[in-house]
Amino acid sequence: MTNFNATNYTNLRDLFIDRILYEAFALAAPGSTSGALTPVGVKDYWSRENLLYGKVDKSFAAIAVKKVALTSYSQGNDTFMALPGVIDSFKQMKTLFMQRSRSGLIAKDPFLNNLEIKRAFSNPDMDYNVYLTEVIENFNKQIVGAQKDLAIKDAKDYIKIFFDHCLSGNTVPFLTRTAYYLSNRVSALNSGLSIEIADLDPSDNSQKQKFIDSPNFEFFREAAINFGFLIDKNIPWRLNYDLSSPVNKEYMLFGPSSDPVSNFLSANFYKIYYDDLDYLVSACVLGYNTLANFRPFYREGVCTFERKKVEKSYVVNEIFGVPYWIRKYVLVKNKENNHQYTMGELDKIIFNAVDLGNSQAPAYIQNKFNTPYTFEGSTTYQLLRREFAQNNDFPLDKFHEYVIMLIKKSTDRIY
Repeated sequence: MTNFNATNYTNLRDLFIDRILYEAFALAAPGSTSGALTPVGVKDYWSRENLLYGKVDKSFAAIAVKKVALTSYSQGNDTFMALPGVIDSFKQMKTLFMQRSRSGLIAKDPFLNNLEIKRAFSNPDMDYNVYLTEVIENFNKQIVGAQKDLAIKDAKDYIKIFFDHCLSGNTVPFLTRTAYYLSNRVSALNSGLSIEIADLDPSDNSQKQKFIDSPNFEFFREAAINFGFLIDKNIPWRLNYDLSSPVNKEYMLFGPSSDPVSNFLSANFYKIYYDDLDYLVSACVLGYNTLANFRPFYREGVCTFERKKVEKSYVVNEIFGVPYWIRKYVLVKNKENNHQYTMGELDKIIFNAVDLGNSQAPAYIQNKFNTPYTFEGSTTYQLLRREFAQNNDFPLDKFHEYVIMLIKKSTDRIY
């Protein structure tokens, strides 16, 4: 059997080779010569759209679980949180393992005998708040170190310099809450859809091999299927709730959509983008007020003036106004999405967003950055169209419908 021994401390060449071997051969279906075929009940969540499991709905909008939808599970002195279906399914699976263990039908094993939750839901909002605070603190240190704070008299000056910094080339890759949720800082464990039954390091392939070499692993895989879970191929001790499994049908609610998965996501999750702009304004206010605390005075000539702290409502309604914030938000989104739109295209998006007003603008903007290739004026859309045009067998009059079909197939693969 191929051995997988790489860790994050392995030299890059060996690490690269070992990771390729794990991808190719670990958890391969019986009789297959590569991991192109994985056994039923195992899914590669580090591949393409699957990376977005628990992070987006079926329209690719970033989502977060509603905290009130979570339920608790007590285990000794620990309490874990997850969505009710996840907890109920795990309890049933644990009971089966206990019965088989008492009957001597499964082997003694440190992980796959008496199942215990080691990791479950963790709140990404707390991590995002810490991250955003660090971004602000680092920015303030930079401007003070470079003495750029000397040019800042008030919040208006600060915010202008802040956005010049954020929109420049060599800055943080993401700023909005949506971008943070879609980054690798947030995992399926932050969704309430996943649990882990071992406290192991997913970067250490030798630990993965030890886990999947368990004599109980095949029983574990079959049990996962029967209780509505899928095993993460790259973190085999992680169970992801399978929203398409008939086993979980009772948790798939009736709703406005004919698609039960969409109804489930709508009932238990909310779209993050509604809060994006508010968080962006809050970050600017926090940054300026922190600077005002640290550097309460500025000088003009021989005179000294005080930097006055501001409230968020004053910044939005008195200093710049909503159109300014919408424009900056769109520009930040475009940078986070690798500049998918040209400046001319952005101007049109900004004009339409401002025209829609504060209540409808977030959904409109998010739609443009969810799937920019469906927007006929977008550069991505035009590049795709040009590629398809080179294929003489492809009718361009059906191009838009084909793109929509590809998107639907992609979201269906996630869930």
